[in-house]
Amino acid sequence: MTHWKMTIICTILFVFLSACSTQHTSPMTENDDPVVEPAPDHPVDHTEPSEDNNGTDPDTPVSSPAKEDQTIRLFETVLTYEMEGMKEEKISYLRESKNQGYSFYVMEGYQFAEEEPGRDIVMLEANPDIYMRIEVLSDDVNFVVIKENTKTTLEAGFDEVFEITEGIPKHELFNDVVYLMAAHNEETKAESYVIKGNKTRPHLRITCVGVHEVESFSPFWTMAHTIERQE
Repeated sequence: MTHWKMTIICTILFVFLSACSTQHTSPMTENDDPVVEPAPDHPVDHTEPSEDNNGTDPDTPVSSPAKEDQTIRLFETVLTYEMEGMKEEKISYLRESKNQGYSFYVMEGYQFAEEEPGRDIVMLEANPDIYMRIEVLSDDVNFVVIKENTKTTLEAGFDEVFEITEGIPKHELFNDVVYLMAAHNEETKAESYVIKGNKTRPHLRITCVGVHEVESFSPFWTMAHTIERQE
C-alpha cells in the first residue's frame, strides 16, 4: 500500500508542477495574431525645411517679379495746373480711349467722350463750348502735311489763323511741340498743337477751343500731358 500511495503522490506533484509552469509562459498563444499598426496614408517627411524656402508652403503660388519697364497707372490721382497765376489741384480719374488706344487722366468737372473714329473730346461740364479735341497721329506722320491740314481745318471755322513761334506757353507738354497754331473770331478762340511722341506717348494733335474770356487752356494741357499708349 505504501508503494501505491507514493505513486499517487508523485503523479499529483507532477501535474501541479506542470500547471505552474504553464501559467508563467508568454500570453501569446499559437492561435493569437500579432498586433499590426496600420500604415499612414501618406509617407511622413521628417526632414527639416531648407533655409531657401523661408518656411513658406511649396504649394503656395509665388508671383513673378514685375518687369522694370512695366508701369502701373493708378485709377485716381491729383493733377496740378496754374490758372491766373495761382496753382490749382484737382482729383483726376484714369480714362481709356478704345477709339485711339491710349489712356490719360481726366479732371473732375470735365467729361471725356469718344467723338468719332480718330477723334476724342474733353469738355468742361459747366460750359461744353470750352473743350479739347485729341487726335492720335500715325507713327510715320508727315509733319509738313499735317501742318497744312491743321491750318485748313482752322480756317474753316475762324476768321484769322496764324502760327505762334514765340511766346509759347511754358508747360511740359510743349517740350516736344512741333508747331503751334492759333485762330479766333468774334466770340471764340482756338489753339492747335502738334506734339511729337516719345517712348510712352504717340504723336498728337491737340486742339483747344473756348471763349475769349478763358485766360489759359492750362487744365487741358495738363490732362493731355498724361496721355500714354495703351498696351
